[in-house]
Amino acid sequence: IQQASIAVEQDLTNKERQNTARKEAELNTELSLIKQRGEQVMQETEKIKAEIAADLEKQVAQIQAETLKKAAEIKKKTAAIAADRVRVLGQAKATAIEKVDGEKANGLQLKTAAFGDPVAYAQWRFADTLNPRMKLNIIHAGDGTLWTDLEKTGFAELGGAQQLQKKK
Repeated sequence: IQQASIAVEQDLTNKERQNTARKEAELNTELSLIKQRGEQVMQETEKIKAEIAADLEKQVAQIQAETLKKAAEIKKKTAAIAADRVRVLGQAKATAIEKVDGEKANGLQLKTAAFGDPVAYAQWRFADTLNPRMKLNIIHAGDGTLWTDLEKTGFAELGGAQQLQKKK
């Protein structure tokens, strides 16, 4: 009986050892799965971090590209406005010159028409623009008497008259 009882106990002990071994195997399997799942989570986390970093870099690059594009568009519009400004100012200056010079020409036409002759108008302009303080001396001289009468007129002091006197 004792042998039977020991055999039963031995059998129970073996079953418990098998259960313990099975449970240890299950525990090792579960620990292995936990470790594997932990590594998988770490890899997925790194992958997500890399994707986020790549997406962030992409967004930054897009924003920079859009900024450069908008800056170029603004520069283009600014250049167009500057070109229009130069063109409009040039046209305005040309129109002003055309009108002013055209009216000056019309005025000259009216003045020459008033004199009846362009030559008469030119002579009047010449006479009108002479210095009012200018002295006019009329010297009557005959053949060979100009040089002798030159001293009486006051022209003898002039440089050109002195040169003529020296050549005598």
